Amino acid sequence: MNNHLPAVSLFKPASFIRQVDLGLVIAEGFEDRACGWLRSLPDSETFTKVVLLKNSPERKSRLHDLLAELHRRKCLDIDIVEFQRYDPSASEPALFESLSGLTSSCSSLIIDISVMSKLMILFLINALRNYSGPVRIIYTEPVTYSPSEEEYNQHISLSPSFAEHASFPSHGVHNIEHMSSLSSSIMQDASNVAIAFTSFNENLIRALLSNIHGPNRFFLINGVPPSLSWREKATMELHWKIYEDYASDNIVSEAPKEVVYKCSTLYYSECFHILADFYRVYCYSHRIVLAPSGSKMQALACGLFKSCCQDVHIEYPTPESFYVEGLSVGVGPTHQVLFADLKQAIMDISEYFGLNG
Repeated sequence: MNNHLPAVSLFKPASFIRQVDLGLVIAEGFEDRACGWLRSLPDSETFTKVVLLKNSPERKSRLHDLLAELHRRKCLDIDIVEFQRYDPSASEPALFESLSGLTSSCSSLIIDISVMSKLMILFLINALRNYSGPVRIIYTEPVTYSPSEEEYNQHISLSPSFAEHASFPSHGVHNIEHMSSLSSSIMQDASNVAIAFTSFNENLIRALLSNIHGPNRFFLINGVPPSLSWREKATMELHWKIYEDYASDNIVSEAPKEVVYKCSTLYYSECFHILADFYRVYCYSHRIVLAPSGSKMQALACGLFKSCCQDVHIEYPTPESFYVEGLSVGVGPTHQVLFADLKQAIMDISEYFGLNG
C-alpha cells in the first residue's frame, strides 16, 4: 500500500479465489468490455447479490448479454436499477435502497467501473464509505480507443471545431448535473476553487465554468495515459484557450506548451495526491468545486476524495451525445484496486493526508 492508497494491479482470473457472500455492482453499456471481466472469471464463480445499473435514456446496450452471463452463473438475486443520466438525483432513492440490500447480505463487494458513468463511480464510493468489508474495484481497458492519432491530426488540421465532426468519445454538453449526496452547501458564500480534468470534449469545461460563474481559482488537470502518449499533448491542445484564460493557475510555459498539473489516467493515486494538496491549501478559505470530467480511474480518485472531504461539492458536465459505434473496441487488460476494509481505508487515508472534511 502506497501512502495508504492501494496500488493498481493486473487482475488475473486464474488466481481469483472464490468468496462466500460476494456482491457485485456492474453497469450495462454499449462497449465490448461491458462483459469482458465477468466472462473472464472461472465458470464456477457466482454472486450472492448483483446490482445491475441500467442507463436511461437507453443507448445501444449489452444488458441482455450481461443478464445471460449472470444467469449462466446461477446468480439468482439481480436488482436492476435505472440510472437517469440526465436527472441523476432522481435515481438516488432506488440506488440507496439497492446498496443497503447489497451491504446487508454480502461480506465483500466487487464494483466493475469499466463502462460506468463517472458520476456513478463517485456516488458508489461515497455511498459505500461506511462499508466495513473488502471492496475490489475492477477496470477493464479496451484494445483501442477513439479517436486514433490519425483521426485527431486529420480533424485538427481541417477546422477549429473538428471535434463536432470527428469520431471523438462525446460531443456537446447536455447539462451540469448534480446528485444530492455529492453536493455540499458548506462555504457557499466563499469564493470558488474549481478543479476539473481534460478530455476530448473541451465544451464540458466551458459549460462548467459558465455554470459556476467564473471561479476565483481554476485548476485544470491534464491526463497522462500509460500508453498512447500522444493523447496527453492532444488533450492539452484542445483545452489550450482555457489554459490561457487561467494561465496564472495552470501554465508553466507557453513555448513549448507545458502545464502545471497532470496525472495518470490509470494510476489513481497520482490524481488523489493532487486533490489532497489543493484541499489542504484552500479548504478554510474557499468553496471547492470538483468536476470528474477525466478518466474513470481519475473518477475513482475523486470518489475517494469526496468520501474523505464531505465539504467538497461535485458538479458533473454531462455530454450531449456519445460516439457509440467506435468509442472503444475489444477487451484489453483488466486492472484492480483492493480495499481490504473500505471504511477503515478512508479513515486511514483522511488521517494520513490531513483531510478533515
